[in-house]
Amino acid sequence: MFDVDQIGINDVAKLKETDANSFEDVTVSPIPATEYFIVSIESKNKYKKVEFINDCGKVFEYDYVSDYNGISFDVFGFPKNIYFARLTGDSNSMIKKVMIKIPYPEIIFK
Repeated sequence: MFDVDQIGINDVAKLKETDANSFEDVTVSPIPATEYFIVSIESKNKYKKVEFINDCGKVFEYDYVSDYNGISFDVFGFPKNIYFARLTGDSNSMIKKVMIKIPYPEIIFK
């Protein structure tokens, strides 16, 4: 059986998470996500766009960074898997791993 908790970032073929030292000003929570996740960015001038993507680079949703502290993405109903938040700016980019779990699987699969 497929268990998202057992997947490492090295198991994802096409995209790789940016070096952890680059995450000083970006956080993603909650991990794992079940219904939504929020990308919080301290340095708003550094990044202009945040995309929610899969390991092949398919963009499911995106938003532009503005004056608010976080960008929320609705992931309810997405299959349990590893996804990514890709942040891009004029000269900066980074990729942050987002794990999605199925909320309340005992209800869904009864």
